Amino acid sequence: MILEKRSPGETIKAIRKKRGMTQRDVADTLGTTVSSVSRYESGSRLMSVERFEEILDILSAEYTVRY
Repeated sequence: MILEKRSPGETIKAIRKKRGMTQRDVADTLGTTVSSVSRYESGSRLMSVERFEEILDILSAEYTVRY
């Protein structure tokens, strides 16, 4: 899936919705709260690269940065 000009959080949200998953699904798998997932998606909470990769793994997705 190619999503251009989106923040990592917006990308996660779009892929999560396309996969039919809820924030609760992602939070439970990560062992975190729905509130944290919501803040990652909105950009109000920064996430580490490792956390971003964990979420992408849960969503069975890849993310490529192009310059």
